[in-house]
Amino acid sequence: MAARFGVTRSGFLHSARARLAVLSYHSWDTPPELVAEDVRALRRQGWRFVTAGEATEFLHGRPVAGERLALVTTDDAHATDAAFRDALRSESCPGVTFVPVGRICAERVQWLRETHGAEWSVQDHGPMHHRQFVSGHVTAIYHGQNVGELEHLALPIGAPLLVSAGELAAPRFDPHPEVVALCVEMARNEPKDVLATEQWLTHVRAALHKAKLAYGWRGRTHVLGTAESSAEFEQRVAREIIEGKALFERSIGHTPTLFAYPWWQGNAVADRIFAEAGYRATFAGAHRVQPEHHSPYSVPRVVMDSRTPRPLDLDAIHDRGRRDWDSVRRRVEAAAKRVMGVV
Repeated sequence: MAARFGVTRSGFLHSARARLAVLSYHSWDTPPELVAEDVRALRRQGWRFVTAGEATEFLHGRPVAGERLALVTTDDAHATDAAFRDALRSESCPGVTFVPVGRICAERVQWLRETHGAEWSVQDHGPMHHRQFVSGHVTAIYHGQNVGELEHLALPIGAPLLVSAGELAAPRFDPHPEVVALCVEMARNEPKDVLATEQWLTHVRAALHKAKLAYGWRGRTHVLGTAESSAEFEQRVAREIIEGKALFERSIGHTPTLFAYPWWQGNAVADRIFAEAGYRATFAGAHRVQPEHHSPYSVPRVVMDSRTPRPLDLDAIHDRGRRDWDSVRRRVEAAAKRVMGVV
């Protein structure tokens, strides 16, 4: 019989006696010597580091030795993964690297194929990290700035930037063509530094309201547009998951069993499709509200970086509220954007 699980918002999964802390690093943002220090410090506190296989068994309610279990993960398959893995090996600590197969070079693919094993598990992070608009809420105006994983939309200068999320996180929202056309026409011949101002954003919002291409809700401007239906969203997610899994198998040479959502943004529909596709667990952000009897899907992770308070106290992290988690998540997203060159 499966164990009864409870979940906090801080990245811990626990049963009646044991609990699992899934530690989420980025190798490009954390010096390898600091990772090694973390491992030593947590071991002194009684934490046992487990392999991906052991963590999966625990998540499925099977007995795993130890009451304080920790799984080390790193995302994005950066070139610094080699030093990260070496730091773990120096401490005889297993780990997992989550790989976006559509973003990595052939040389790194070969390294990942050669190093995958029980102690260093290479798992799926999706083909790309594209984001998409998921709401009509206008947040800014595009003036040529780096917009971090929205580049694939090929936005024209002056177009409105809307609330965005990962492609698997929520149904896509497409603004009405007249919305974009009006914004772009208004921006014609305007200097880019003007388009970047709050005054210009206010001017555009007023024009959209006057043209009846936007409406106000809870003090925010929302433009007209079209959202994916539930059926369309499910079909797209299923296609992306199946195609992504096939690409991973062709590139890395084995079938993935674990998936880490880009941007820590999980989704219940995607979780079901991942399960049907043979994935045994998925990992998301700790800010999601989790059910009392937790499944192995959208498992929360503890964000770890060079700014995490040290000496480490996972029990204190365990008690963090949503506000604390959101602060950490914003910090890591900012670090990710620095690497991508996003201003």
